[in-house]
Amino acid sequence: MLLIMVSTIMGFNCQSNNKPTPAEAVEGQIQATKISYYTANAENSTLSHAGLYARISQKKYTVIPEGLEEDGRCMEIIDSLDFDQNGYNDALIMDILACGGNGYPNAFFFCSYSKEADSFRISKEFGQSWEDPIIEDWNGKPSVKVISNLQGMTTDMAERTERFVLQDGQAIRVEYEEAKLIPAMIELKSADFTQKEQEHGKRIKFDLNGDGLKDEISGNYWERWGSMGWSVKLANGKIVAGDDSRKRVGVLSSKTKGVHDIVLDLDDVMVWNGEKYVDKGKQ
Repeated sequence: MLLIMVSTIMGFNCQSNNKPTPAEAVEGQIQATKISYYTANAENSTLSHAGLYARISQKKYTVIPEGLEEDGRCMEIIDSLDFDQNGYNDALIMDILACGGNGYPNAFFFCSYSKEADSFRISKEFGQSWEDPIIEDWNGKPSVKVISNLQGMTTDMAERTERFVLQDGQAIRVEYEEAKLIPAMIELKSADFTQKEQEHGKRIKFDLNGDGLKDEISGNYWERWGSMGWSVKLANGKIVAGDDSRKRVGVLSSKTKGVHDIVLDLDDVMVWNGEKYVDKGKQ
C-alpha cells in the first residue's frame, strides 16, 4: 500500500525536494494542532482511484474511501498548513483529472477539520491548471493562487488568474482576473487554418529587424490540441524562436534592440536579446 503523507506544525512542511515550500512564505502562522493527511491505495500508485485519510494523534479518519470509482480520485497533496487559521492544519490537494494522461488540466480542493463535528470536510474543486498553485500571504492569511489555462484541446484561447481562501470548509474566491489579448500588427492563429493549411502548414512574412528583407513566421497545425508548432526564421535562414505549441503568434509594433517584439497566445511577449527571441521577463 502506498502512503503519501504531509504534516505541518509551526510553519514546517514536509514535501518533495522539487516542490516549493509555500508554507514558509505565509507570515504569522501560529502553532496548529498537528494533522497528518495522506492518500493510499492497494495498487501502489498515485495514478489510481486512491482514498484520502487524516490522522490526529492515534485517531484515523477516512475522508474519501479508497477504490470507489465515483468518489476515488488520483490525488497529490500539495501542502498542509492552517489555511483558515482555526488552529488545525488543513490540506491543499490536487485532483489529477487525467489520472496519468495529459488531456485535462488538474483541479484543486481543500480538506479541513471541523472540531464541532469531529470530522473532515472537502471543498468544491477550483482551478483548471497544468501548473502547481501558488500559496502566499493575502491580507494576513494564507491564500491559493491558480492560473487556469482553459485552452485545452481546442483552438480557443483563455486564461484566468484566481485567488482562493479557505473559509468554513469552502474555497472562497477573493480575486479574479482574465488575461487580455494583446493586439498584433500581423499574426498567425491556429483557429484560422484552412483544411489545406492544417495539412501543409501556414506562413506569414514580415520584416522583423528592419533590414528590408522579409522574415518568416511559420506554423504546423497540431490537431489534438488545436494549436501549432511554430518558428521564427530570419531572411538569412537563422531560426530565432519556436518549437513549443501555441495557438497564436503575432508581431507587435513595439521593438527591443531595433527588432519587433512578438506575442504568443494572449499576452506572452517575447523580445530580441541581440541573438534570438526570449521571454520578456528573462531578457
